[in-house]
Amino acid sequence: MEAVFYNNEPTQYSCRTGCLKNCSCTAFAFAISDPPVCRLWFGDLLRVRVSPEGQSVFVRLAASELPHLTSHQSNKTSRLFLSLPTTFSIVLVLFFASFLLWKNQRLREESVEEDVPITLKMFTYKELRIATENFKHKLGSRGFGSSEEAKKVLEWKTRFKIALGTARGLVYLHEECRDRIIHCDIKPENILLDGDFRPKIADFGLAKLVGRDFSRVLTTTRGTQGYLAPEWISGLPITPKAEVYSFGMIMFEIISGRRNLVLAVEESRLYFPTWVLSQIQRGNIIDVVDSRIASEADMKEVKRSAVVAGLCIQDNENERPSMSEVVKILEGTMEAHVPKIPRSLQVLVSEVDDDDSDAFARTPPISTGTKFAKQ
Repeated sequence: MEAVFYNNEPTQYSCRTGCLKNCSCTAFAFAISDPPVCRLWFGDLLRVRVSPEGQSVFVRLAASELPHLTSHQSNKTSRLFLSLPTTFSIVLVLFFASFLLWKNQRLREESVEEDVPITLKMFTYKELRIATENFKHKLGSRGFGSSEEAKKVLEWKTRFKIALGTARGLVYLHEECRDRIIHCDIKPENILLDGDFRPKIADFGLAKLVGRDFSRVLTTTRGTQGYLAPEWISGLPITPKAEVYSFGMIMFEIISGRRNLVLAVEESRLYFPTWVLSQIQRGNIIDVVDSRIASEADMKEVKRSAVVAGLCIQDNENERPSMSEVVKILEGTMEAHVPKIPRSLQVLVSEVDDDDSDAFARTPPISTGTKFAKQ
């Protein structure tokens, strides 16, 4: 219960002393007037307002509540006074900070409920019009980008540029990131091309982070048929070498302009990757490249690319190169031997005779060939 008493103390010091002498005194205020007025509060402070005239109310606090005081000051008096405007300011700051924290937490809860990220960017009509060139082009198709690149035949120089750029991107994910990233779904549809045909790896929905202290990750998620390494099928832990296998399959498609799951000769049981490796072993390079670009292709680059593809799809992951080694082989700074035909692929084919080989070489590529997504 609040109680206020008025004393006829002549000075602020005497008013303060009067409050200190009474253990029940909570606060005091001194008004310089004629005569001077000393107000003493006993009990709770009620109906106290910040006055525009600037008169201060001094609240009594224990010395232990003000740790910045020296021991000499603490021993001199067991009670001190704090100006009410100062207390009010502190309380106001604490209240405002608490409000901001509550508001931020509320926004986070609402974003979770609506399943919409707080950082979701909103585009204006003008930005969309510029991005689509006045709505002539569609933004996105499939998961990421459009496959309009499939409408034209890329020359070998551009294909090799895409292959080398993709290999360098995988080197970054596997060897240069702070945490190793295994994409888990490397395929042409997840390789975006900008206006200069520079590749960018996209769609990390299945990606896994692997710490530098670990080289394997056990996962039930699987990529796309036709690009899966044998360890995916057998359920073994996955390493970056699984993506080396996927890259090798993409290389076969870049070289030939065919999807690797398509048999080019219906009556033949030849599988294109095995046919390419058999031709390399025979020294026949010209027939493995897309016949539409064979006349302008750099056969040294074609051979290096085919050798890389064969090394990448070996059954034993220890026999596959790392992606940094793949880059060196493609660039011509590292020598590589002609790989053997993997045992897992040998079961897909019968004995390769000259008739089958000739039939495969004469068969034109399937329609538009490998489809990369245009960004």
